[in-house]
Amino acid sequence: MNKLVTLIALGLALGLAWAEPLPKLTFWEAAQLAQRHLKAATPPEEISLSWKKGRPVYGVDLARGAYLVQVYVDGQSGNILGLKPLKERALGARAWLKGPPALPLAEAIAQAQKALGTQKPPAEVAYQIVGGRPTLLVDLSQQVVLDAQTGQVLAVRPLDR
Repeated sequence: MNKLVTLIALGLALGLAWAEPLPKLTFWEAAQLAQRHLKAATPPEEISLSWKKGRPVYGVDLARGAYLVQVYVDGQSGNILGLKPLKERALGARAWLKGPPALPLAEAIAQAQKALGTQKPPAEVAYQIVGGRPTLLVDLSQQVVLDAQTGQVLAVRPLDR
């Protein structure tokens, strides 16, 4: 609970304009719940956060055999909402996330908003390995790629949607 209060306070202090609530769970907590549910021995290859009907929902991509399975975790309650086999092949150890991002979610969003000069809330935030380093990809009007440890803006690129 203290994490949530801290994140909300940080978000308010940074002037974030939120249309949707921040999740109570962190990226890593959602990943651990998904791993337990799927009984996956390997770390996640990607953890994404989006808002469905006003609720934060994590999608955790885990290897099951040669392919990925996405496990959906409610960002507020931690309940498993379902899973979906993906057509993407698992990349293996070079793509595994080895630990949580050092950059808090509210801070990452604020950095991305600052980089684009907007207060628009993100449609999605993904945590994954890009170019061999852990990154947070924040989808606003464009995608802002942040170093997940330092918060440094690595790139701003068009959305792939």
